[in-house]
Amino acid sequence: MFERLFGSKSKAPLSTGQLEREIERRRKEAQRCGVAEALKDLYTTSWEHVASWISNPEARRWVHPWITEARQTAGARRIEMTVAGRQYVLDVTEKPALLNEYDAETALELRIDGSMRLGISFEVKYGEYADVYSQASVTAFVPGDWVKDVLRLRDETKALNERRARESELDRAKRDAGRFGL
Repeated sequence: MFERLFGSKSKAPLSTGQLEREIERRRKEAQRCGVAEALKDLYTTSWEHVASWISNPEARRWVHPWITEARQTAGARRIEMTVAGRQYVLDVTEKPALLNEYDAETALELRIDGSMRLGISFEVKYGEYADVYSQASVTAFVPGDWVKDVLRLRDETKALNERRARESELDRAKRDAGRFGL
């Protein structure tokens, strides 16, 4: 693949137009396979908080079992995790949106085992009851086996969150029932 993209000693390197077409093809591939939206979903529903959840026995149940370690650096927004034995590093950049200072533009860059794999950006519109996220735009994408792991993590994390939410509702109902002698 490297030789096809950047040329080898025996072939002329790709032209600017060829590189631009390959970049656009990869951008579309990341969108089509769903990994860009999967990363956004993982960040907004879980990974944004995983470093604090993993160290709290009550909150640990919200962390996917593949994640065995997690920490977030102070100052710079970097989340480092061990996921199924691999090192995931997520660099997060947030800045006020251009048209509305109360909303934000967020950029995520995912590195796995030290190599850049995926970059995305999206807008966040903060609401009174819920936040709304725009579709993720792909800023970097290197295909590989890691894609299926991220998609599986997203699907399993979503199912885990739904199950835990139902359990929390049941626990709350039982607690409230006890307060009313039921």
